Amino acid sequence: MKQKMKKRIIAGACAGIASAVCIGAIVSFTGLKGASLNQDNQEEEGKSYMEEENPGYSESSPGPRDEVLEVCTDFAEQVCERSYLISDGREGYELLTAEYRATLEKTGDPGKTAAHYRENELVQNLIEVENAETISVSETEAQAAVSCRCRYGETAAGFVDLNGVGEGEEFTLLMFMGLEKVNGQWKISGCNVIQC
Repeated sequence: MKQKMKKRIIAGACAGIASAVCIGAIVSFTGLKGASLNQDNQEEEGKSYMEEENPGYSESSPGPRDEVLEVCTDFAEQVCERSYLISDGREGYELLTAEYRATLEKTGDPGKTAAHYRENELVQNLIEVENAETISVSETEAQAAVSCRCRYGETAAGFVDLNGVGEGEEFTLLMFMGLEKVNGQWKISGCNVIQC
């Protein structure tokens, strides 16, 4: 009985910490939406942000912002659709810089991720990409944030993650990404993921 109670207290503490981090991230993420208001105001004044920052930019051709968001969304979709039956923990790796990929491999991240999914018989499904925003974009570097709503479609009997989410329950993944332009293509050079 004491052991069960101790596990509940630890799970509750972890969920509380995760919730605090999540709330902070959501506040930061919603702040990004407010930051885009300056861009909207510039567009109303007749000159878009992209035109101002990138001479020669045209609304009809995709700009750096669109390219960054496409890469980030592709990565988020791959990371959010995982199954213990086939995942090797390297979903989306083709969208990473060689340096970031090497760092993840060196730390054993793919193996740890795949093992977590196998041990808990997890099938994670993407419900929708709720929001994708650029934080900053220059000619060679960018930062972006993506919010995805997900669900555990299948889990091992009794599985509940550290945030208290089990089979069939929805949760949100917030991804904060750094990107670099490598040989004319945007690649993800770092990513932090927070589950809410």
